[in-house]
Amino acid sequence: MLFLHSLFNFDNYLMKKHFNLVMQLSIVSFLLASCGEDNTKTQGNTPNMSALSIEGFVAKTSQINDFMEAAGTVVAGEEVQIAPEISGKIINLPSKEGQFVNKGDLLVKLFDSDLQSQKQRTTAQLQLARETVKRLQP
Repeated sequence: MLFLHSLFNFDNYLMKKHFNLVMQLSIVSFLLASCGEDNTKTQGNTPNMSALSIEGFVAKTSQINDFMEAAGTVVAGEEVQIAPEISGKIINLPSKEGQFVNKGDLLVKLFDSDLQSQKQRTTAQLQLARETVKRLQP
């Protein structure tokens, strides 16, 4: 970014220098043309004047946009591989691609109804086993 900014400043510097040079040359050529010899010769009462052709241009100020468009490839500063511990159907992706995430943020929501029912079944079996142990103790 600093390089592009320096490049634009350098382009502006060259443009101003070029403009100043053109203006100086125009003024010098005008002065040289007007300071020549007196070519008016009198033939009777009518002076003989030769035509002087001058070519010029009007300098105008205009706005210059410091904008550059370029094609390129963006490379990430950090890359992380994400792999699930279990396989399943994805039902929700709360974060968008390229979005910054923090540790602990939910990245993917899997279909987990069968896992929830298995958890409830296992919890019920654990409670039953605890009650059985209590009854068997004297």
